[in-house]
Amino acid sequence: MKKLLDFLETNVQWIVLGLGGIYVLYMAWAYLISPPVQVEGIKPDGPLSPGEVDRYIGETVVAELRRKMDEKRVPKIPEPQFVSAFRKAMDYAGAPEPKLDTIAAVLPPKTSIVVDMPKAPGSTPGTPEGQTPQPGGIEVAKVEKLPQPPPAGELKTGNGLSNVLQPPPGGLTAGQPPPAVPAAAKGIDKSWVTVRYEIDPAALVQAFEQAKIPEGAFTTTFLRVVLERQELLAEGWGPTTQVPPPATVELQPFPADGSPVQVLWGYLTWANANQPAIMQPPFYQVVKGDTWTLPGEQAQQVLAEQFDPQRYIDAPISELMKLTPEQRRQVQILREQRRKEQAQQRRGSAPPPPGAGRRGFPGGGFPGGGGVPDYGPNDGGRPANPRGGGPGAVPPPFPGAFGPGAFPGRGLPMPGFEEEMFPFPGQGMQPQPQSLNYPLPPGEFNPREWMSNNPGKPIVGWAHDDTVEPGKTYRYRVVYRIKNPIFGAVNIARDPKLAEQFALTAKPSGWTDEVNVPSKVRFWVARAMPSTASARVEVFSYQDGEHQYKEFTVLAGDQIGERDPKADFATGWTLVDVGADQRSGSAYVLLLDPNGRLHRREPASDIQDPKYRQMKEQITAAAQAAAGGGAAAGPGARPGAVPGIGGAVGPGY
Repeated sequence: MKKLLDFLETNVQWIVLGLGGIYVLYMAWAYLISPPVQVEGIKPDGPLSPGEVDRYIGETVVAELRRKMDEKRVPKIPEPQFVSAFRKAMDYAGAPEPKLDTIAAVLPPKTSIVVDMPKAPGSTPGTPEGQTPQPGGIEVAKVEKLPQPPPAGELKTGNGLSNVLQPPPGGLTAGQPPPAVPAAAKGIDKSWVTVRYEIDPAALVQAFEQAKIPEGAFTTTFLRVVLERQELLAEGWGPTTQVPPPATVELQPFPADGSPVQVLWGYLTWANANQPAIMQPPFYQVVKGDTWTLPGEQAQQVLAEQFDPQRYIDAPISELMKLTPEQRRQVQILREQRRKEQAQQRRGSAPPPPGAGRRGFPGGGFPGGGGVPDYGPNDGGRPANPRGGGPGAVPPPFPGAFGPGAFPGRGLPMPGFEEEMFPFPGQGMQPQPQSLNYPLPPGEFNPREWMSNNPGKPIVGWAHDDTVEPGKTYRYRVVYRIKNPIFGAVNIARDPKLAEQFALTAKPSGWTDEVNVPSKVRFWVARAMPSTASARVEVFSYQDGEHQYKEFTVLAGDQIGERDPKADFATGWTLVDVGADQRSGSAYVLLLDPNGRLHRREPASDIQDPKYRQMKEQITAAAQAAAGGGAAAGPGARPGAVPGIGGAVGPGY
């Protein structure tokens, strides 16, 4: 012990210095090399020391707060739109599509489920005699797959160039005439193509049976018919495009995939009530030009030079409806002339009865409407008038024909109107062949029942294309959609998603033959003069429902035709050369078409073309009738103009 005390007394100073050094090293390590206090969660990219916290907060949070406190602009506080939000909630806008089992109570009454009820023991098919069938309740007949509708077939096409009246907003209603149109109303020229198609109901029944559609769900509806076309280009057929529906119908937009169930049921309700607009859309009211007829049927057209209006001056309405609009105009002009002559004879033979009044406004709905001039509606001596009421009037051709609300009367027309513009019953648009020969299913239908009621008849429909360009060539095909027969049904499909599909799309039909749309301008070379390198060309231009005619003397290198105040006679063709054949001596011309192809034409052949001779005769007859005041040319006829001739124009000229 004494030795230890001696050692400590001798070395105490060194022990104290050593302990002090250790303490200094610890403090340096603890406070200089690795600080003991760090703040995390304030700075995104790392911790902060205690001395850095205040500086960081001042540079970030405090600075942002000061900037917002110093802001002078008044913030815009959004106002809640309670009314629009309420309406959206009532309309289910943006709401998730409900499950089908939640709307089972509002399914159409025709949506039923066919079940196999359990029978007495031993009588159930597949149950051995003496055994009881296993319990399990009612077993529903399940649909494994959806049917594939058959493609449309028997496609036929027709085309023409007509001057038509624009339909009223919302289109025309099949089977109902539009309101009367003033005679001053100007039509528009339209090139058109109509495609007729047939759907075999037997093939539709077979498709349903192959899919094992139960009898209670064996119904469907035609939802949409899509007309597709391709244009013939220099390198071949172009891309397939969909043809928009004509302005004569107003179709609802087809629901997109994923549309709410309410939208699908709403469209189905509309489709059930508008089958004619979908399957057999009406055509425009043709004023002049080519008369529309259903492809595959013969048009009831009579050439002007073969038509005698005298034969129809006393014809009933049923016979007048078989005539073209131009022919009915001729009959009306002749009737007006006869009425004027009879009125003049009465004025010269006897004074008018006392109290005689002037004729009333056109229209059987007014007393005396369409009456004879200089006779009052209640005059006892008034002659029999088949057009109006009063003494001596004969019964109308059909009930309600001349009563209140009937079509306008057949008296002298009001200024600015003409008789033809007041349609006969059912004549407001182009007459449609909707009759017993072309029946349509009444909305939702059972294909089996339809076949039973219409034995041997296909479902005939047609579609119009009024967007074609004159002089071009197209081909068409038809695609249609029908309602899924088990749409909306519950517990009927093996996969519930099959009942959620709204429409079934048929495979596209085959393509039609080429359809050449008539050109509006056609020409013939009447004479070629090699000595002067020129030719005389006769050009016919279709404008405002009439063919205008003009002659041009063209030199080699010049284009044939030009724009004229009366019509556009520009053909786009160029006269390249004029020569004479060395062997026959006949003159010929070389022409360059708008596509850069060279053609040879001979005047001797052109002037013998039946179409050329027909159009020349029409123009001559129209000019003579206009010069002589005859009625054969119809109202508004003038030299150099001829009503449109069906098929008189063709491509390439």
